[in-house]
Amino acid sequence: MFFVLFLTSSLPMMLFLMAECVLGMIYGSGIKHKWTNRKLLLSATICGGILELAGLFTLIALFQYDIQTEVTEMKGILETMLQGNLPPAFSNTHLLRNMTFFSTALLGVM
Repeated sequence: MFFVLFLTSSLPMMLFLMAECVLGMIYGSGIKHKWTNRKLLLSATICGGILELAGLFTLIALFQYDIQTEVTEMKGILETMLQGNLPPAFSNTHLLRNMTFFSTALLGVM
């Protein structure tokens, strides 16, 4: 079944599949070594965050994605939705950091 998945999936899907396999091996190793639930959750969340960022930067490099333009466009959409009521210190870096943190946290919960 694993072989069929490699034959039928796209390159980004294979990258995420490998990342999730690494996360599963770390989690399984923690269970084998009888880590506490807190340590298991913390290690899985940190590892998931690192793998999420690694996947993000891999796809950015692979598809030559211009992240600055996309973040500027998302900021414009937020300004339109909030009728220009964004805080004055709301920069592109701030937006990107918050989006990365919340998407990693929400994906970690799932």
